[in-house]
Amino acid sequence: MASQKLRMYISQWAQKCGAPGMSLFHFDTATGSIEPVKQLDDNKSFGCSLIDPAKNVMYVCNEGNLFPETPYDSGRVYCYKIDPATGDIALLNYKDTYCPFTSYLNLDPTGRYLMVSNHTWTAYTTTVEQDKDGTFIPVTHTNDSICNLFAINEDGSLGEMVDIAKHQASPGLHFTLEGRVRTPHPHCVMKSPSGNLYAVCDKGDGHLYLYGIDSESGKLKLLSRTVTDTPDSEPRYCSFHPTKPFLYVNHEHTPGDRLTMTTFRYEEDGNVEELGKLYIDVSAYKPVEPFRQMQGMCISADGKYVYVQAHGYNLILVLKVNEETGLLEQYAETPVEGEWPRCVALSPDGKFLIHCCLAGQISVFAVGEDGRLTDTGNRAFVKGSGYVSFMEMDE
Repeated sequence: MASQKLRMYISQWAQKCGAPGMSLFHFDTATGSIEPVKQLDDNKSFGCSLIDPAKNVMYVCNEGNLFPETPYDSGRVYCYKIDPATGDIALLNYKDTYCPFTSYLNLDPTGRYLMVSNHTWTAYTTTVEQDKDGTFIPVTHTNDSICNLFAINEDGSLGEMVDIAKHQASPGLHFTLEGRVRTPHPHCVMKSPSGNLYAVCDKGDGHLYLYGIDSESGKLKLLSRTVTDTPDSEPRYCSFHPTKPFLYVNHEHTPGDRLTMTTFRYEEDGNVEELGKLYIDVSAYKPVEPFRQMQGMCISADGKYVYVQAHGYNLILVLKVNEETGLLEQYAETPVEGEWPRCVALSPDGKFLIHCCLAGQISVFAVGEDGRLTDTGNRAFVKGSGYVSFMEMDE
């Protein structure tokens, strides 16, 4: 018999005002109440997590860059076995990504491959080399900015890294940092409803990448690369419409701290066409801190509403989707409490929205039939709250 309770796993991010770890809660699908169960980990800086219920395994990013046992910069992906009776997790294995700050991951429909993005960072090293005439010159190097493809073993554990895709810096299409070209920052990997496309937002080079995975050869194939706003904007997350060929992108930064959403139409071959932009009007709200940006984003299962965090204003933006054109309309704003909003997630039945802050505040909102949000008053606290995954539990 199915329970009205779900297991809710909260990944904890150790940067900014956060703290490391992984926490388990029970989520009541009838009331939206959240009950803390236990701390599962307290020393890893976790980000995006993904549960494969068929194999009872969880994949989760470790958004780090230095580990004592490795002589190189790297993030990691961990694979845990979930105890179906208790929800406890036990490490199966992990893999280094060879690129710092592993940020997002997604399984292919066959369950044979896991695609991973790595945010990396803008760090420079200099070597001294000789040019053709013998003059000594400085040569600047940065970390590679990559997406990985890992094979998945039959038991769900992580197999070998079978392919990578490098994002290359393009002078003139990047922010500059003290006169230097900024490196690419692949930030998210979102799977299309068909499972044939994987969208990657690159905060460093301002582009949306669409990839395919060849399941026979185990290779990534770049299908398109498209500027999402101005070339110096920072696309953070994207969401595919569940039934129509629309794709929505939010931005961590755009010129003038403008809050910008971009709508695209896509084809299954990876071709992308921009349909329009929505510039969010928050003039009625006073900024609560100078760092103003978009953070988490999710879309309703019926594709009628997109929910986006407006960091710096402490708002959840409710955007309505035009069912014919796919374009977005600013529809409602819901004030939220907490410091450093990081994540929004809809419950599997779409009746509740969970809002998480790195400082620890977790709030639950009821989702109305009209898409608007109502505060349930249900709260929890876990420092570093940054990502939410759900899993069914049996009575």
